[in-house]
Amino acid sequence: MTDARHALEEALVIAANQDAPALRAEAHFTAAQQALELDEANTAVSSALEAAKCFAASQQPERKCQAKLIALRVFMNTNDASAFEDLVGPLIEEASGCSAWEVVAHAHNLQGGMQLRHGELNEAIASLERASTLRRELNDAPGYAGSLNNLGLLHQRAGNAGQALEYFLACVAFIRSSGQSLERQLGACLINVGALYRSMQLFDQADRYLHEGIETVQRNCDQRMELAGRVALADVARDRGDLKRGIAGYLKALALAEQIGAQEEEAEVLDSLGRVYATLGDDELAAQMSRKALAIATELQLILVRVWATLSLAQLAARSGNAQEAYCLYKEAGQHAATAGLKSEVWQAKEGQARASRQLGHYQRSADLFEELLQAERADHAEHEAVRISEHQARFDVEKANMEADTQRLLREVSERAREDAEAAVQKRTQELEFAQVEIVTRLAAAAEYRDDQTGQHTFRVGHVTARLAERLGLPTAEVVMIRLAARLHDVGKIGIPDAILLKPGRFTPEEFEMMKQHTMIGGRILSGGHSKLLQVAEEIALTHHERWDGRGYPHGLKGEHIPISGRLVSVADVYDALTSERPYKKAWTPEAALSEIESQAGQQFDPRVVQAFGEMIRSGELERLDVEEDQYLIAPGVLLDEGGNELLPTRKAVEQEFSARRFPEGVEIRLTELFQEAWDKRRSHPVLAQALTEAASVLVEEYADDLGRAYVQRNQSLALLDANDLEAAALLLSNVIAVARTYADLTLERDGLNLLSAVLSAVDLQEEAQYLCEAVSVLSARLGDEVGEANAQTNLGIIQARGNQPEQAIETFREASRLYTGAGAQGGLANCLYNLADTALEVGDLNLAIDCALQSMQAAQLSPQPNIGVLALGVLARAKSESGSPVEAAQLYEQLLASPLLNPDRLPEAWGWATMYSAENQAAQGDEEGARAAFEKVLDLASRRQLLDLEVRARGQLVDLLLKQGDVAAALQHLEHERSAHKQHLSFHQTNQVRGLRIKAIVVDVLSLEDRGRPKNEAI
Repeated sequence: MTDARHALEEALVIAANQDAPALRAEAHFTAAQQALELDEANTAVSSALEAAKCFAASQQPERKCQAKLIALRVFMNTNDASAFEDLVGPLIEEASGCSAWEVVAHAHNLQGGMQLRHGELNEAIASLERASTLRRELNDAPGYAGSLNNLGLLHQRAGNAGQALEYFLACVAFIRSSGQSLERQLGACLINVGALYRSMQLFDQADRYLHEGIETVQRNCDQRMELAGRVALADVARDRGDLKRGIAGYLKALALAEQIGAQEEEAEVLDSLGRVYATLGDDELAAQMSRKALAIATELQLILVRVWATLSLAQLAARSGNAQEAYCLYKEAGQHAATAGLKSEVWQAKEGQARASRQLGHYQRSADLFEELLQAERADHAEHEAVRISEHQARFDVEKANMEADTQRLLREVSERAREDAEAAVQKRTQELEFAQVEIVTRLAAAAEYRDDQTGQHTFRVGHVTARLAERLGLPTAEVVMIRLAARLHDVGKIGIPDAILLKPGRFTPEEFEMMKQHTMIGGRILSGGHSKLLQVAEEIALTHHERWDGRGYPHGLKGEHIPISGRLVSVADVYDALTSERPYKKAWTPEAALSEIESQAGQQFDPRVVQAFGEMIRSGELERLDVEEDQYLIAPGVLLDEGGNELLPTRKAVEQEFSARRFPEGVEIRLTELFQEAWDKRRSHPVLAQALTEAASVLVEEYADDLGRAYVQRNQSLALLDANDLEAAALLLSNVIAVARTYADLTLERDGLNLLSAVLSAVDLQEEAQYLCEAVSVLSARLGDEVGEANAQTNLGIIQARGNQPEQAIETFREASRLYTGAGAQGGLANCLYNLADTALEVGDLNLAIDCALQSMQAAQLSPQPNIGVLALGVLARAKSESGSPVEAAQLYEQLLASPLLNPDRLPEAWGWATMYSAENQAAQGDEEGARAAFEKVLDLASRRQLLDLEVRARGQLVDLLLKQGDVAAALQHLEHERSAHKQHLSFHQTNQVRGLRIKAIVVDVLSLEDRGRPKNEAI
């Protein structure tokens, strides 16, 4: 007989024979504790509740609450949700009333666990936060550590990986610094960190934390946490692509779960096994595992596992061709997921229902489901984007503040003689921030690859093989290091390819293959304009790794030595890894067979010299010894390498010494000034002429090595880059322009540089920073006495405010700008300002103001050299008339607008597309459905060709509504799926633009932090 059993029986005997309520209460309390330890639920509950009654009779309210807490724990362990809910609320209220705060903290903690178990994530987070606060106030180190760990779990379940990791690591740090023996909590937290890193695809870190966590919990004989660690290790093996090791790990975990009676974990492991078997194509065994998981989950009311298992069975039914069964299972999974608030699973179920409905011939139901799914995804995307942008902004604001604080600290601590070293440290910190942007893009590449390679290791293997090839061909060390990293980004453009094409297991249609080929161009655009060597090489690889030696490759059909060596190397490494990697739809080739195929393409697809080097590497066994370690070859943050591979870190003083005061003869200076001025004046009306004049000026500048002249050249060049959407390159040039302007105290050049830079920042949704620079431009223009320049700055500020959801401020800003333009007699600027004012007024529903300003803009445009602005204002006027209930008048205005030779679809495609879109909507409102449909299809054709995603999404949405109204359900369904694909492309573009914005913000951080130097104290911005 164990000690616990003996203690239980002794306590029960004492309780039965004790007359004094206080002594009988203590005996029942002891019996409840021992029964809880022995997992004897009924005895534990009855003893605990009897103890509570006795404590109440003896006027011991705190002990009464402690006794009820034992019952609450039993209900948690047995998953008796009804009894738990009946007890937890009154217990918290009663314990709070008698200041039994430890009981309150325990109850909140248990409540959070039960809520998590039943999918109530937000409620669980709130409960755990209350528990955490109480634990900290009570100096309860074990309890506080447990709360931090549990909060990490909840945020992980809610999809907040960053917050989850913060809580887990805070828990580890707290335990290790507490000086207390909290090994059980430490082991649990280490395992949770490892599991989180696994979900983030950081497998090496995951392995390290999981093994350390398992060793820690084994020392404490905590089999339940050991089980969690072993499940996570099996997950890592599965995600690495080692499915056999994954299955072995799951089977070991399953045996341990059965041994300790952990039915909840058993159900989760069974579900995971089912998914792995399904991946291997063993549908019968997969179904068997999922049914077992579903049975346990149903019995224990484990809603999460129940949803997952039902989805697995639905996917198997769909794959076997049983569309009716698949539909029913998807519907059931969706209902349970909706009850639990599991958005991702709800969407997965709804998409499955839509596809099953289409297979059953229920096209209308399928269309309705796809439309519901699209609307839900749109709403969720908007919500998440707002949060993500806020998080990025906060992160970089903190980084900027830290950088500024470090700068001040360094400058205070060092002597004047050591100032160069301090400023070098600041420069290095700035480069660290730049390197962070490179890391973001690297992670983005891994995410893109993971969509069609669930091992997530393809990019890293290609990088290593490419680097070894480069070494064999004798490339410099620094170049090999760069290629190793850059090669990982070769397929980053896959982010822009729809899942329907990217994940298609069979052969592509010609149209699908043309779309797939676009990933090279998309990747090039994502990486374009990078000012670091790494991003430049990555752009080169993304564009050229599908070119062929014989010139029959894509996207540009380059041939032979015209293909950069980096692209030729990656081409071989990429094909080899694709051939030798196993996929659900193909077996892996042997290395020998893959090499034979590659050698047969030497001189056709591949560079013969590269193929020869690759063959030597394979036959020597060198490739078999490659150890792909994700972080082994990363360049240290902030370190720049020269061509010899040596560290290169110029100080600020060395840069400033380049700005010599060397000037040129008077005649040359006059000619140069004329060239700059004429080029700037012609920048909009004759951009080609402006570029030629700038190049002529550049020749003179370089002849006399004049820094200020170079800055003016760069100002003009940045405008061309901005027009070409090469924003990173424009930001880099403008940062230098502004620095030189400040060195020479050239306010005009500084004003122009800040103005153009504000446009760059606005284009990548950094509206707050862009607004800040616009305000600075306005101040500088006022100091220069340039009324038109001040009005231009105000107009730009209004546009940025309108983009940043500040329409009321934008309207006031536009009004101020119009007053300045009127005073200066600048009709072109006035026309543009009034057009933007009309457009903003229309957006906020002030139709009278919109109509009035549009008419004034058209009138001003007729008196200016910019009549095209009048055409844009005419479009606003037509929309305002339509929205004010005058569709016939609006139709006449649209007809006039679209007939204008100034609205050319080749020169102004986006403006023409939106004008046609609004005109078609007006037609549809008047009942001209066929005319509207034809117009929408024209818009769609233009939007698809020009990659105008916002326009495409709106056109397809209008077509879906129109086609459904006409009863053409099949066509509507087709457009609905395309609309969803376009929406995903738009999401991908927005995410890419965010990353682009972070890179640009790193480039211009000095401008943003030092912009207020030299401004008079009374001129606040």
